[in-house]
Amino acid sequence: MSAVSAAQAALDPSYIIDGREIGTPVLVNRAVSSTAIFLVSASKARRYIPRRDLAPAELLPGRAGFCLKCTHYIDGDLGPHSEISMEFLVRRNGRKSRRNDTSKPRPLGDTLAFLRSALPSYVHRRFVSDGFPAKAAREIWGIDAVVGQVSAETVGTRYQGKLVLDGQHVLTFSVPFGGKRVIPENEQFLYTHIGGQLCEIATASASEKVGIHLGGARVTLGNHALSGELGNLGLPKRAFASVWRGLVRRRVEAPYPV
Repeated sequence: MSAVSAAQAALDPSYIIDGREIGTPVLVNRAVSSTAIFLVSASKARRYIPRRDLAPAELLPGRAGFCLKCTHYIDGDLGPHSEISMEFLVRRNGRKSRRNDTSKPRPLGDTLAFLRSALPSYVHRRFVSDGFPAKAAREIWGIDAVVGQVSAETVGTRYQGKLVLDGQHVLTFSVPFGGKRVIPENEQFLYTHIGGQLCEIATASASEKVGIHLGGARVTLGNHALSGELGNLGLPKRAFASVWRGLVRRRVEAPYPV
């Protein structure tokens, strides 16, 4: 899809995926989500982030934010499925977001933005348990989603996500299960590329049954080539923080070229 097509798509909020019309914003009525946030080498993170457009957000000097996210979608426009996403926390290079100025690094600026849940994410990799939502991710948002064996389930007192590709174990990670906090709706942004054009995706989520922990995540890597990539980022290691959301509602807008 060209940049012009992406702009048109942002104005025309409906897409045909396998003969089915999907309107935007795409709605998630009920999901369960877990996130593990790690501090990784900013110089290594830059290898995976388009340098012209984005820079890794440094939560500490020289340490970038990297997220493993596991979501089980129970009720939503794209149907039930599970997903594991690998994302870097980022800032724009030299230009402002439509709503957040994350373009200028400043002392503790990235950390303060992180604490306000105002840091955008760059979707590095995404894996989905079903072909339809994977195709929707590619055709609507330009996310290179790959179909794999993705499981998301409660195991004892933890919520576990597991990814297997081509019969090989890639990773298993888990965070503590349960929580009582409520997070009102807040807006965040994702960045992707469509036809070489950087695109911004506005999302808004509200969460209940939230548990937030310092550390808390457990990661086991397999023997797949992608496991080696995660190992190059320093995983498995102690997480900076982990978050469990027992009930998530979300809407995801069409991509907007920037």
